[in-house]
Amino acid sequence: MRAGREIVVDSAPPGEAETVCGLLLGPAFACLLHQRGHLVLHASAVAMNGTAVAFLGESGKGKSTLAAALVSRGHRLLADDILAGSSHDRVAAVIPGVPLMKLWPEAESVFDDGHCTPTPEKSCKGKRIWKTGRNFPRKALPLGCINILEEGKGPKFESIDSGQALLELIRHSYTARLLMGTGTAASHFQQVAKVAGDAKCRRLIRGQDLRRIDNLARMVEEDATRKG
Repeated sequence: MRAGREIVVDSAPPGEAETVCGLLLGPAFACLLHQRGHLVLHASAVAMNGTAVAFLGESGKGKSTLAAALVSRGHRLLADDILAGSSHDRVAAVIPGVPLMKLWPEAESVFDDGHCTPTPEKSCKGKRIWKTGRNFPRKALPLGCINILEEGKGPKFESIDSGQALLELIRHSYTARLLMGTGTAASHFQQVAKVAGDAKCRRLIRGQDLRRIDNLARMVEEDATRKG
């Protein structure tokens, strides 16, 4: 990475293009965004009612799948897996990422109406890349709420206090481990604290069966409609 402007890659050995693609769309891109001064979270987000609705969680919790289900219902993707936060009119906001999603093959059934198209390439770990370019946002949107995905008896929302929200955001910061021993840790903490204070954070408990993801998407959609 060079000053947040470019990523330089040596030629990959034969058969390793998939791994390089995954690194570019993951850690390398996250580092580039961090160099530009953004808060980078391991999250996905969609645009709903003029605000960004974000989904945090560990790998396999369904962030991308839930975002894909909402895209299939007509909402616009803002970011997948890597979310860049910034300030927009002094309010925490989400900067549009790239119009691509990475999904496991078993999660691809959520696309049933042509909102996305698959590409021939694959990212690392066997996920396929999907293009979601139609009506992709061009401007940052204020961050309305953050849903921390967890498995359990759901679907349902659970409230958390500001201290828990702060800890969850730090835990799901994409660049937290890169900041150990650097002079940017303090500013990173300030960014996280601002997001925790500006956006509503809660847990979103989902059932273990991702085949029912549409029910979860509908609940998120109805919640956003009530707030709108």
